[in-house]
Amino acid sequence: MKFDIDRYIIKNHDTEDFNIPLKDEYKHHLTVCAHETKDISQYQNIIDWIELGKRIKNKPIEPIYHIGCAHVLDGDFGHIRLIDTMGCSLDIVNAARVSLNKFSEEWNAKDAKLLKFLILNGHTSPLEMAEFKFEVYCPLFIARQWFRHRTWSFNERSRRYTSEDIKFYIPKIYRKQSSKNLQASEGVWDAGSNHDIEHAIRAKTKDCFDTYNQLISMDVCREQARMILPQNMMTKFIAKVDGNNLMKFVILRQAEDAQAEIRQYADAIVFLTQRYIKEVWETLFKMLGIDFKPL
Repeated sequence: MKFDIDRYIIKNHDTEDFNIPLKDEYKHHLTVCAHETKDISQYQNIIDWIELGKRIKNKPIEPIYHIGCAHVLDGDFGHIRLIDTMGCSLDIVNAARVSLNKFSEEWNAKDAKLLKFLILNGHTSPLEMAEFKFEVYCPLFIARQWFRHRTWSFNERSRRYTSEDIKFYIPKIYRKQSSKNLQASEGVWDAGSNHDIEHAIRAKTKDCFDTYNQLISMDVCREQARMILPQNMMTKFIAKVDGNNLMKFVILRQAEDAQAEIRQYADAIVFLTQRYIKEVWETLFKMLGIDFKPL
């Protein structure tokens, strides 16, 4: 996984750009996808509104497009962007405390104890008080696994509507089929075999894409022409989930028997959301016996 961390851009109503140096304590909160576009202003990232306000007084800020971006799949072929959030770890415990008419203004040891109790005993409704919205760019075979998590809300790019921006994921390294698990892999092929596999996939992918373009040029409707496009085609979707079901996703998709490609997205989700629910990840991973190291 690759994180591009260099600066964040803010823009006032006079369209003047400001390049703000990153403080060290913010660097693990922010990525800027500068290589994806010449117009970096559309990727405005604001990490701390209070600190930002102190440094640029009287400069009105336009809405941001996304909060952070993580690159996955051979470094940078796929990505996941955190584009909106609601709530944090403190909101979760305060939602639980409302039954006692209690409220906590700052995180403390009692909050940590309560959060552990909520997770351990399956009190899920307070955990649902935090929500996250992502833009995901991934191959179809990953999207189809993702959509099995039916508690998420999804909306995906449709090839019925557009035949533009079609790309395909061609892995650089290929794994062998597991001898013990029908749905898993183990080990990798040697360099020579790896090259032959990649060459075969590239050739067949090109054949499928050429056939698709031929069908489109013959004025075959997009909703039928898309049948020929393979599972390694990249797709994009918007997804929203609450904190409880995000935990379930990460537990399942970070597991050792999960597909390696979707594990990268699960890792990226933890990275992108830890600013808001770091205490949740710390508590969950400790309960699972996993060493959590904030990025």
